[in-house]
Amino acid sequence: HLVNRDGDGVGKIEATKLPCSQLTREIVSTYPTVKEVHITRGEKIMAEKSDSTAHSMVVVVKATGGLSYDSQTKLREWLKIRLEEEEITLFALPANK
Repeated sequence: HLVNRDGDGVGKIEATKLPCSQLTREIVSTYPTVKEVHITRGEKIMAEKSDSTAHSMVVVVKATGGLSYDSQTKLREWLKIRLEEEEITLFALPANK
């Protein structure tokens, strides 16, 4: 299973079982200019409260010509739903030629 159900019934994709290849295919099917996708799970630490951490997903997408602001917003919202994560940090970069 890709989803680990915790005590409150909320499903989370386990860090070691992220379906990266499948996610990349899904992203490229919607955004064909995407050439690379990097996905990692980490911790967000606020500088003012370094003792407070929160789970975060970081996604880097490299696309020919980059992605528009609107496309980035839609992709971020889709990733939140698809990965069942509230904290998605998305970096959209132009792909090397």
